[in-house]
Amino acid sequence: MRTDPTPIVVYHVAAMGNWQEVVVEQLQLLASCGLRKVRLTHVGHGLDWLLSQGRRFGVSLEVVRTDPNVQHYETFAMLEIERLAKQEWVHDPILYLHTKGVSAPHDLGKKWWRLVMQEHLVRRWREHIPHLHSGYDAVGVNWHTHGEQHFSGTFWLASPDWIRRLPDFVAYHHAKGLTRYSCEMWIGAAQWCRAYSLACAGHDFCNPDYDFFALLPDWSQWAAERAEVVTWSREQAERERLPGPSLVVSFADSTDQFPTFRDAARVVARLDLLAHDATDRHGLVVPPSAEQARSILDFVRGNKRSPFIVMQCEKGIGRSRAAAAGVLWCRGEKQRAQAIMDMGTHNRALCRYICEAGGCPLPAEELVSVVARVKYSPDRLLGLILCLQRQRHQNWELVAVTDGPDLAAVELVESIAARGEKRVRVIVTPEPRGRWGHPYRQVGIDAAKGDWIALTNDDNYYVPGWLEQMLIAGRDADVVLCDTLHSYFGWRVYPTGPQPGGADLGCCMARAAVARAVPWPGDDPLADGRFIQSLAAQAGSRLGHVSRPLFVHN
Repeated sequence: MRTDPTPIVVYHVAAMGNWQEVVVEQLQLLASCGLRKVRLTHVGHGLDWLLSQGRRFGVSLEVVRTDPNVQHYETFAMLEIERLAKQEWVHDPILYLHTKGVSAPHDLGKKWWRLVMQEHLVRRWREHIPHLHSGYDAVGVNWHTHGEQHFSGTFWLASPDWIRRLPDFVAYHHAKGLTRYSCEMWIGAAQWCRAYSLACAGHDFCNPDYDFFALLPDWSQWAAERAEVVTWSREQAERERLPGPSLVVSFADSTDQFPTFRDAARVVARLDLLAHDATDRHGLVVPPSAEQARSILDFVRGNKRSPFIVMQCEKGIGRSRAAAAGVLWCRGEKQRAQAIMDMGTHNRALCRYICEAGGCPLPAEELVSVVARVKYSPDRLLGLILCLQRQRHQNWELVAVTDGPDLAAVELVESIAARGEKRVRVIVTPEPRGRWGHPYRQVGIDAAKGDWIALTNDDNYYVPGWLEQMLIAGRDADVVLCDTLHSYFGWRVYPTGPQPGGADLGCCMARAAVARAVPWPGDDPLADGRFIQSLAAQAGSRLGHVSRPLFVHN
C-alpha cells in the first residue's frame, strides 16, 4: 500500500507591511495541517522574531538564506527549489508559499487572494498529492495559459521532475530583466506543463472587484468555524470595502468618532462601544470595563455564522487588537492571540476581560518590581507613577526608596492609595546620603517582591510598551536591556550594551533571582555600570536586548 509523501515546504517571508500578521496566520495554518518542517527564505528585518514564532507554533524553520534587501523578492526561494530538484535530486513533491499581500497591506483583495490559495492548496495538500501521481506536473490556484503560463499568486505544489525541466533560474531571471514577476512565471517556463488548476482558471485576480468569497470552499462552514478576525482603523472603514459579510465592533472616544462604513451593505451586525482610556482629575487611568468585554463576546458568539469579524478603532492597533486577541484566545487560537498581543496594544486589560468572560483566562502575568531612587518628590515621582500606570503590562509594583526623610513622598503615596492605587510602596531611609541614590539601591532590591526587578530614578520616563516589550524579550532571557533617548547625547537614540559605559541603569531589567545574586557594588558614579556588567555576566547567553528606545533618560 502506497503512502503518499509529505511535501518539502519552501516558505518565503518578505518583512514589510503587515508581514507579522501574515506570518502568524501562515505558521498557524502550516502547523494545523501537519506541515511542521519548513525551509525558509527571508528578506528584510526581524528574523529573530520570525524564528521565535516558528518555535511558538511548533514549526521547525530552517533558514536557507536571509538578506536585509527586500528587492531580492522571491529569488532565494526559487534558487532553493531549483537546488533541491536539480542538485539534491529530491523525489518528494515541493510545496511553495509566501507572504502574499504584505507589499500592499491595505489591499484587501490581495488578502483574500492569499486566503483562497491557502484554503484550496495548503490546507488541503493531502488531496492534491494524488494529482501528481496521476500525471500532472503541478497543482495550484488559477492557472493561466494566455500570455506566459503560471499560477496566479505563486502558491503551488509541484513534482521535482517538473522542476528539473525548468530553465536555469538565474539565466531566466536575467532574461526577464530581474523583475519580481519572473519568480511567478518560472513555474510555467517549460513547454507542455500539465497543470491541475484549483478553484478556477484564467481569472483576473487583480481586478479590484473580483469576488474571492465565491471561491472559498464550503463557505458557510468555513465561516462558522474559522471566521477571519481583522483589525481596522477608522480611515480604513471610511475608505475601503469590507472583506465580505462582516460583524463589526467599533470603538470610539465619543459618538462623533464612530465611522460611516463605505461598504455598509456588508455589515451584518454592528456593536458600537464608547470605550477609551479616560483619566480623572488626579491623572489616574480608568481601564476598560469587564461589562464591555462581555458585550463583545456575547455579540460575536450570537452572530457566529458571519465569515468576517472586523474590530475597528481609531488607529487599528489599540482597542481593536486587544478585542481581536481576546476573541481568538477564547476560540482556542492561543498562539495567534499571543502573537497579536506581542505586537503591542494599549488595552491589555480589555483582552484579559474578554478571556475571563469566555471562561478561558489568560495565564497570570509576571510581577515586575520597579525600584526607584526618590529625589524629586512629589512632582517627578508622580510622573514616574503615571508612566507606570500607562504601561500595557499592568502587573507591577513601584518600590520608591527615599534619600532620607521625605514627607512629600509619603503624602503622595498615601494620597493615591486612598484613591485606589495600591501598587506603590515608599521606603523612608533614615538620612540623606546623596551619591546618585546608590547607598540605598540594595535596600530597594531586598524589598522587591516581583519576578523581575528593574532599577531606575524618579526623573526618568518610560513609553507605555516598556514592560510589555521587555518581558517579551525576557521569555528567552534572564537579563534584558533596551535602547534609550539619552539627555547626555542630545536626546539621540543610544544603543545599549553590557560593556563599560554601554547602558544606563534605567535600561535594564533582570529576573529577581539574578538581580539578588549580584550585590550592589558601591556608591561611586560608575557603580551602576558595573552592576549591569555583573548582571550580564550572570545571564551569560541569556542576555536579551530590545532594539527600541523604550526609556528616556532625563
